[in-house]
Amino acid sequence: MGFFNKKKKDSEPEEIREDLDLNMDVNEDAQLDDSLKEDIEKYVKDINSDVIQNTLNEDGRRYTMLVEEAFSNKNPENDEEVENKGILLKGNVEGKIKKGDMIYCLHPGMKLAKATVKQLIVNNKPVDEAKDCEIGIIVENLNVERVFKYMVVTSITPMEIRAKEKNGQRIICEDIENPALSGLMGQYNKFCKDQEYLNVLTYRIVHALFITAIYDTQEDEDNEVTLENGHTVKKMVFPLVANDKNGSKAVPVFTDMVSFNRWINVFDKQKGMVVPNSFQVMSGVSLNGNNGIVINPFNLDHIFIPNDLIKNIMNTDGYKQEFGPKQAGNSNNNQNGEMQQEKINANNQIKIGIPKRTEQLDDIEKALREFGEKNINVKEIYMFIMIRENNRESFFCIMDIPKDPNIAKDIFEEASKAIKPYIFQGQRMEFAFKQKAFDPVTEANEPFYKA
Repeated sequence: MGFFNKKKKDSEPEEIREDLDLNMDVNEDAQLDDSLKEDIEKYVKDINSDVIQNTLNEDGRRYTMLVEEAFSNKNPENDEEVENKGILLKGNVEGKIKKGDMIYCLHPGMKLAKATVKQLIVNNKPVDEAKDCEIGIIVENLNVERVFKYMVVTSITPMEIRAKEKNGQRIICEDIENPALSGLMGQYNKFCKDQEYLNVLTYRIVHALFITAIYDTQEDEDNEVTLENGHTVKKMVFPLVANDKNGSKAVPVFTDMVSFNRWINVFDKQKGMVVPNSFQVMSGVSLNGNNGIVINPFNLDHIFIPNDLIKNIMNTDGYKQEFGPKQAGNSNNNQNGEMQQEKINANNQIKIGIPKRTEQLDDIEKALREFGEKNINVKEIYMFIMIRENNRESFFCIMDIPKDPNIAKDIFEEASKAIKPYIFQGQRMEFAFKQKAFDPVTEANEPFYKA
């Protein structure tokens, strides 16, 4: 099926559209880190509120076009560009475009640019407007050096502009727009075997800020965890779309509020809210007991990204280089990636428990097991979760290793590198050597690795 599994617009429903029940379902494992709860509450929005148009044109027309070819007008005698003749961009427009429109030009290899639609050409004839068709656009105020294949032209104001206009204020869901990603998704079936296209598409996915739904469980006493200090923690649960055939579940994310508002029954049975989230956060939710991410599940141009593909993306050198340091999540790492020792105050209460078995946990333990097999100083490895007094939750790895601080520091540094691809943004991994203070949990549980 190519890079992603996706329903084709011009055929009978198949793959994801057929498999996914478009009625939402709840998976108790699809939970948000409790430390983000306070921030989430600041994003609460009424789903029935008016959607901000976020367009350059006053009438709110939303359209995108993926540039497939570009031509500059040249003087045949000297091959120099003719002034004021503009540049011809060819592709398929989705939505209605008009002559005279201002447009944004978006590509990862160029700075965001604006241009003016000087002329529209359909079937080799000039027209004043066009909708959902193959088209040629002659644009002004755009240098040919700034034109890239798979550039997206659009009337929709991208989120970068909205963020600058807000001048540091919080981004809310009504600000979120991903027209470059939407434009690329619209032509997936045509270009899914083109590696250059796939590279640009993947870049947009991993850099996107998506709109997600989350259920408010404040009134659900069964969804409450009581800590040893008497404090309670409420779990935040993502609604999912389900595959009735095999029971698999996908985490839905949305490029904009127009796409999200097509999910008409999301909050019918349970109160909820809309929350901005990155690919890095949502990939963690997917790998925590679910089966993948689906982008804009209620649009024709939706894309399903299974967990295997999410892992492949996260394991690429480019992804690790850009997102790896942010994902390390190790409480022993400083901003330069160096290990830091942290002492637990004896007066602080912590809760240690057994983590839920997930694909992510399997990957972490496999990486640590392979690490232990290569290190003669590692005798045993245990895996737990730790909740500190401030409700901060983290993975907690206890190793039976020499108690020499220098040896322990080196081992923890190397172990941290081994699990780095599997610790997602917002998560933490803490290490400690086996000691008497942890006897109650190490004696009651078997190590997952033993030399």
